[in-house]
Amino acid sequence: MAAAWAAAATIAEVTGGPRPLNVTFSLANALLGRGLRPASAYMLVYAALLLLCVGVGVVFYEIILPILAPRGTSLFRQALGLALLGVVLVTGFLAPALAASRNGPIDRWWEAGGPLLMLALLSGSLSYAFTTTCARALAIAVLPSLRRAPSNQPPPLDPDGQLDGAASTHHAHEPIPPLDPAPAAGPANQDAAR
Repeated sequence: MAAAWAAAATIAEVTGGPRPLNVTFSLANALLGRGLRPASAYMLVYAALLLLCVGVGVVFYEIILPILAPRGTSLFRQALGLALLGVVLVTGFLAPALAASRNGPIDRWWEAGGPLLMLALLSGSLSYAFTTTCARALAIAVLPSLRRAPSNQPPPLDPDGQLDGAASTHHAHEPIPPLDPAPAAGPANQDAAR
């Protein structure tokens, strides 16, 4: 997200447009005025941005997505849902900030950015959403123990009665197939047991 915002600021400088929006630089400058060194200010800004993005992703995948799509959905739809949540959160932050900031730095930043600012905010949200969705899918593919069973079924067990995550062949967006029932006690099974 920060990379998309920095790229938009660079494009604005190259094309001769008003210097609108390197968000990371603006936030770090605000911290520099409070006595922090540049390295500390940038680390703090990037750490806060990382924690915010991780928090939004966790809320989306642990709370919102299971409610909206209990049986799972495609990666593309997951990314669009996460991008929509990101746009709503950014708008939810900017609208009150712009209303409260009359001729303040946020107001000047918004006026200087124009349509490029909207494009940068949207591209940042989309890049965040697609990166988060693909990284989560990759992590689930590499570490099958991250897959979760639907809430109405227990996780699959191997023949020893242990949880079996490595042998599972289902995808994270598909429901886990039910376990095979135990063989019934009948004449054929009794002969095999002798």
